[in-house]
Amino acid sequence: MTFWGNDLVTELERIGEAEVRTRLARGEFGMVGSSKSTAVKAWLNSKESERRAAWETKGLANSEEAFSTARTAAAAAAEAISRSREAMTLSRLAAANSRRANVIAIVAMVCSIVAVMTAIIIAISN
Repeated sequence: MTFWGNDLVTELERIGEAEVRTRLARGEFGMVGSSKSTAVKAWLNSKESERRAAWETKGLANSEEAFSTARTAAAAAAEAISRSREAMTLSRLAAANSRRANVIAIVAMVCSIVAVMTAIIIAISN
């Protein structure tokens, strides 16, 4: 930019991008190819570059956040798998204990039947 570049940039910042584009299209910054027109286009390009850089930075931040969330989810899934394995082990132990309890109950029932039959036989024979 020329010596008036700082004043021009200040003015462009003040009126804003949309208005600068409108005025540039109307030729208010000189003929196409003039130093002022070229400086204005360069300013508009820098604004576009700033916007693109901000968008890419935001995209990178979103990607990093998604990666962090995925890592957290993977850790939670690993913990859930571990807890599930523990639950399966406890379930197997409970099933084994239940089978033992059923066997004990069946034996007790058989003993009760034998005791009742013995009592009946003794009662009949006396």
